[in-house]
Amino acid sequence: MAKEGKAKRFNFIDVILLLFIIGAAAALLYFYVVSPLSRQLFSESREIEYTLQVKGLRREFRNKIAQGDAVVETETLQEIGTVVKAVYSPSKFTGTDSAGNQVVSDYPDMYDAVITVRATAY
Repeated sequence: MAKEGKAKRFNFIDVILLLFIIGAAAALLYFYVVSPLSRQLFSESREIEYTLQVKGLRREFRNKIAQGDAVVETETLQEIGTVVKAVYSPSKFTGTDSAGNQVVSDYPDMYDAVITVRATAY
């Protein structure tokens, strides 16, 4: 007697293999089509300016930030821009007095800085 062939069933290994093939095809599509296209579309650079506010600087640090200074990212030590302008003003404390009225007063020997930075964005 001849054995009749069993019908193959779809199992877990087939699912894993199918997902791997789909993932590999998606990765190839991304690296060879989408990524070069996006680099081409967004490759032009632009100059941007942004403003940083630093509060509570002590007197000895007041004039340490000046126009032309490099702004450096602390973890990678990569330069991310240049200081265009730095403006200092006395730090203010806003609180209430014993009668509940709002009071604004200066912190002694403390300053706030508003720093404008220019950088190249891609």
